[in-house]
Amino acid sequence: MGAGRETAVRAQVVAHWLCRSCEVEGRDPDREPTCWNCGGAVTVTARPTVFLDAVRGEAE
Repeated sequence: MGAGRETAVRAQVVAHWLCRSCEVEGRDPDREPTCWNCGGAVTVTARPTVFLDAVRGEAE
């Protein structure tokens, strides 16, 4: 690509979480996730940004 040319990048922030009651972990695109097992409150341990175009390129 030429200088000064911008590329659109699709990204999504994902919450990685831990449910201390069930001792399970999960990932969720929701800002305030709940446990998939018990429906209870969870502790968010990270909020990494996932670049969707890069993930798709690796799968091909």
